[in-house]
Amino acid sequence: DRVACLTESGGITQWTAATVAAQRWRSDDWASAEFAPYLLSCDGGCQVICHRDDYHLVRELALQPEGTGEPHAGSRFVKRRRDDGSWEQIDHQTRRVRPCPSEPLQEAESQGSTDASTALCCVCDV
Repeated sequence: DRVACLTESGGITQWTAATVAAQRWRSDDWASAEFAPYLLSCDGGCQVICHRDDYHLVRELALQPEGTGEPHAGSRFVKRRRDDGSWEQIDHQTRRVRPCPSEPLQEAESQGSTDASTALCCVCDV
């Protein structure tokens, strides 16, 4: 599966394109009951441990383009403009996309945001 995972590098938080390399992954030095929901292979070559199966951390790549600068990076509901100029709302928890009647208000976009320091995948050299 192709996903976008929220990562941080050099103080920059961004959505990074990746492929799910393993599910219920665990390191050899972890206790037998411990596991991470996903081990991800990023397009840039590094591997990422996603410690929670949560839309704040990992999203379907088709619904979350990679890159930085989103003020609503941790939001469940995100509104974006379609190619035809109309607006749509994405629910990142259910992955449902529906049309919106008009341009979203600034306050609505920022609702549901989370502290990025608690919502980052762990970059590692697995």
